[in-house]
Amino acid sequence: MKRRNLAILKVMALLVISFSIVSGYDILKANSDNLGGSFFDDLESFDESNWHKAHNWSNGQMFNATWYDTQVTFENSIMSLAIEMDEEGANPPYKAGEYRSNAFYQYGLFEVNMKPAVGSGTVSSFFTYTGPSNDDPWDEIDIEFLGKDTSKIQFNYFTDGVGNNEYTHDLGFDASSEFNTYAFEWRPDSISWYVNGELIYTATDNIPQTPQQIMMNLWPSIGVDSWTGPFNEENIPLYAQYNWIRYTPLSELDNANDEPADNEEDTSNEESTDGSNDNDENEADENGSTDDTNNNDTNESGDDESTVGSDDNNTDETDNNETDELQSTEDQSGENESTEEAAGTNNNMNGSTDIDSNINRVSEDSTEVEKSDKMNNDSIGNRLPDTATPIYTYLLVGITILLIGGYLFKRSAKYRNS
Repeated sequence: MKRRNLAILKVMALLVISFSIVSGYDILKANSDNLGGSFFDDLESFDESNWHKAHNWSNGQMFNATWYDTQVTFENSIMSLAIEMDEEGANPPYKAGEYRSNAFYQYGLFEVNMKPAVGSGTVSSFFTYTGPSNDDPWDEIDIEFLGKDTSKIQFNYFTDGVGNNEYTHDLGFDASSEFNTYAFEWRPDSISWYVNGELIYTATDNIPQTPQQIMMNLWPSIGVDSWTGPFNEENIPLYAQYNWIRYTPLSELDNANDEPADNEEDTSNEESTDGSNDNDENEADENGSTDDTNNNDTNESGDDESTVGSDDNNTDETDNNETDELQSTEDQSGENESTEEAAGTNNNMNGSTDIDSNINRVSEDSTEVEKSDKMNNDSIGNRLPDTATPIYTYLLVGITILLIGGYLFKRSAKYRNS
């Protein structure tokens, strides 16, 4: 009987230990795989299910402000981040705004349509980040504007805390004067930055690999005047404005890259068919030449429209120019309809003919997303933001199970010796 009890206890101890190891691995694996999916957010209002506002804490060091949720506001489909004076005697002396995604994201295309704040000593940003507070290495990918000169944009990234990868680009326009689209495409072996769809810079050395949160913030600096310039509080309040945000996973980018080949073949087949039909009409009717000319004019007009479509990677990236201008202008506040259409046209001109094909194809595929609800909630991950608590919880559960297993094993040894 004792031998039987001993065998049962040993089996139970082995099962408990095995369960602890396997379940711990599965939980951690599920946590790492639970990443956010593709979305488009028009920033019409605060969506607590997918975003949160930093509140009542400060980064310290060069960040001379405390984050408050009151500094992140939504009005007329625009999100504004503000720098203002804090209460008298507060340290730091200023209030600022930061907006973070709840989900974590990895490789893909990250886009924002925004206007940075103007003012020496300020930084307006769109970036991804994770770090020790998430029990992760410090990985980060940045798009930053220095308020001292908003005709320039700065790109940077950190891998396990190693930075010094800055690249500054002269935009050729004042980014604070109107909304423009800025983006980076993050791949395992590279990061490519874009302005209005035009590839500006690609980095390939020591690329970060850890999933990160999407963030936007505006803050006053201290102690880094050589970089940002001195901050002048007489310019307060200061605002950075954000029109929309979009994320497209790498898998969707690559799939979109593969699909157009078939579409091009179908188009060429249709064109050849149309051509043969035109020839038949010419043979049957002496007036066919006139019709043929009209058809050619129509085809040329169609070519023009397709060219505009391929070049169109502006603020809203829709399937045609008119819809693009309308969507872009609806997202801008305080402007009348004619002014909005002109702004949409300017944004089209900002995009060059060297636009990356992946971005164009994703823009076409995502039109329906833009027309639907502001975010595809079903594809958003549920990883808890900005805390390492879940990892410690898993470890505590594992240790508890191991202790129970050890106790059972000890009892089995006691039975064996008795």
